[in-house]
Amino acid sequence: MKQISIIILITFMLIEGLALSHAGETPPLSLEDIFNKANSIRVLSYDTKVTSPANMVRKGRIWIQDDNIYVSGFLDGVKQIGGKSYFLQNDKWTEWKGLTINTAIWFLKEAQKSDDTRIIGQGLLAGNQVTVVAYTEPRPNWGSEIRITLWVSHETYLPLKILTKNITQKKMQTEEISNISFKENEYQEFFRGIEEEKKRKQRVKEMLKPWHPEKEQKFSELILMDEKEVLTALQKIDIWEGFLKTIIEDDPSSLRDNQMRSKAKSRLSYWEYVSRFHFSASGIITDTQSGLEWIAGPDRDTSWEEARSWVAGLTIDGGGWRLPAVDELKNIRPKTGYERFHPPFFPETGWRLWSTEYETKNTKIWNFSYNLSKKVLSISTNSKNLRAVAVRIPKE
Repeated sequence: MKQISIIILITFMLIEGLALSHAGETPPLSLEDIFNKANSIRVLSYDTKVTSPANMVRKGRIWIQDDNIYVSGFLDGVKQIGGKSYFLQNDKWTEWKGLTINTAIWFLKEAQKSDDTRIIGQGLLAGNQVTVVAYTEPRPNWGSEIRITLWVSHETYLPLKILTKNITQKKMQTEEISNISFKENEYQEFFRGIEEEKKRKQRVKEMLKPWHPEKEQKFSELILMDEKEVLTALQKIDIWEGFLKTIIEDDPSSLRDNQMRSKAKSRLSYWEYVSRFHFSASGIITDTQSGLEWIAGPDRDTSWEEARSWVAGLTIDGGGWRLPAVDELKNIRPKTGYERFHPPFFPETGWRLWSTEYETKNTKIWNFSYNLSKKVLSISTNSKNLRAVAVRIPKE
C-alpha cells in the first residue's frame, strides 16, 4: 500500500511539474499575426549571423526602411541590397538567388506567398518563446526544393533563427538574428551616415579632374607615339623620360597626375627592358646583357619534337642553334608586369617556350611559362600555347 502511495505521489508531482512548465507559455502565434506584423514594419534593424553550407560564417547588421535595405559589416563599408540576395566571392559582392543573405522580412513574405506554410510547433529558443513555422520553396529549374523553417519570436514577431535546407543537394544554411530594433532614430542616424558617404565619394570624384589640360594632351600624344613601330626603343625611352621630368610635383587637388606618372614609369621601364635586345636584318636577336643570340620560331602551337626538328634545321649565320635551357629562358623574362608576358621578339601568341631539359622520372619536358613566371612540365606531344625559340653563344 505504501508503494502505491509513493507511485501516486510521484505521478502527481510529474503532472504538476509538467503543468507548471507550460503555465508560463503563451499560445502559439497564428500565421495571420506573424504576417500582419511583418507587413506593418517600416523601420527595422538587427544583427545577423549566417552560416553557409560550407560552414563559412558571415556577421553583419541589416537595416530596413520600407524598400531601402542595407547590410553593413560583411565588408568594409555598406552595401545596398535592395531586396536582392548577395554572397561573397573573392572579396566581392555577387548577386545570387541561392542560399545566401536575405532579410527576415523577405523570408516572411515568401512564407506568406507559399501554399504549404504551416505552424509545426512552439518552444523556447535562447530563452525566447517562439512559434515554429515551415514552408517549401520549389525550384523546378534546378530539380530541387528548399525547405525553410522559421523560429518566430512571440515578442517581436520576427524569426530569431532561419534554417534553409536544399533537399536534393543536401545543403543547409542557418541564420541567427539578434538585437532587433524598430527605432526610427537609429535608422535615421545610420541613413545620414550613408548620405554623408555618398557626398564624400561625389566630392572625391569631382576632384579627379585632369591635372592640367596641356599635360593631358601631351600624355595622349605620347601614348600614340609609344605604339608606333617606326620609333626605336631608345627614342621611346627619351620621350617618357622627358615627360616624367615635367610632372615631378603632385597636384593636391587631383589624382590624375599620379595615374599619368605611373603609366609613364611603366612604359619607360618596358622600353629600357626592350633596349637590351638588338635586332639584325637576318632575324638574329642579341641580348646585350647575357651576350646570347636568339631566333624566334613559328607563331603556332608546337610540340617538343616539332621544336627540336625546327631547331635542327636552322642554318642561319652558319647554324649552331639549339633549344634553350630553362635558366636561359628565365633570364630574359620581363622583371615586372608589362602588357606582354614575354620578350618582344617572341611569337605574339602563346606564352610557354620549350626548353632542352627533361625530367627522366616521368619523361616529361620542361618549358618556361611567361605568364606564370616559372618552369612547367609537359608531355612532349603537347602543343597548346607552346612555342619554340633557338639560342646560341655568338661565334668568335
